[in-house]
Amino acid sequence: MSIRYEYGERSVMGQGVGGFILPEAASDWSERRHHIYFNEKAVLSSALINDFSMRLGHHDSSTTSRLEGQSRVVVLDSFTGGGAQADDHTTQTHFQFNDVLSWAHGKHMIKTGISVPDLRRRGSNNLNNRDGTFYFSSLEDYEQRRPFSFTVQQGDGRLVFWQKSLGLFLQDDIRLRSNLSVGVGLRYDWQNYLDDHDNLAPRLSIAYAPGSHKTKARCTPLCCAFCSSAPSLRNGALRRTIVGRSSTQSRRKAGISWRARRRTGGGSPA
Repeated sequence: MSIRYEYGERSVMGQGVGGFILPEAASDWSERRHHIYFNEKAVLSSALINDFSMRLGHHDSSTTSRLEGQSRVVVLDSFTGGGAQADDHTTQTHFQFNDVLSWAHGKHMIKTGISVPDLRRRGSNNLNNRDGTFYFSSLEDYEQRRPFSFTVQQGDGRLVFWQKSLGLFLQDDIRLRSNLSVGVGLRYDWQNYLDDHDNLAPRLSIAYAPGSHKTKARCTPLCCAFCSSAPSLRNGALRRTIVGRSSTQSRRKAGISWRARRRTGGGSPA
């Protein structure tokens, strides 16, 4: 059995500065990550083994303007000043685990298990351009306070959604000869972003080792794939990060781990 904890943090200071953009219009970005890993392999009997693994993590990142509460000022071909208007906060909590039970009986190696490859909560609080941005066509218009455009973001910038997926499987590897084996199985997959829930995937494979058994050929003539994608908080409307030439970065990572071995029942599988 093993348990491991990891902590990491990163930061980018002074984003978006350079060219016509003044230092006052910079923003700072930081991120913190926590991860816990757990693994255990239990020998239940001479023919039965259970393998369990789990991962739990939490990510927290934020972007803040150097000048908070001030509008952004853009004078075309001259300068950009005021607040960066890039405030944003995102969080992500995710959980994954796998549990596989293996049973050896005669020429059969039967495995069954469940996996949760992704159970995730994502959140974002987008406060970009909440104080507005003024656009001026020239320095003269700026001095006379005569903008040609003003943009501002209003409304609720919060977004929270869940990403869920689940997998179940059953397979049997049958050793017909010392150099020939056949595998049959069935897998079921589910994701909350798809309305189709009858996702059964039969599996069939053949493994053959000719001659001295140093070479093995495997053929999988029947299988079914299942995949999907979820929205990303890094899409433009949800997250925007500009890294300027004057940015400074820092990163720290630390972790602790604890390991132990436990064995129950008889010896290794037959």
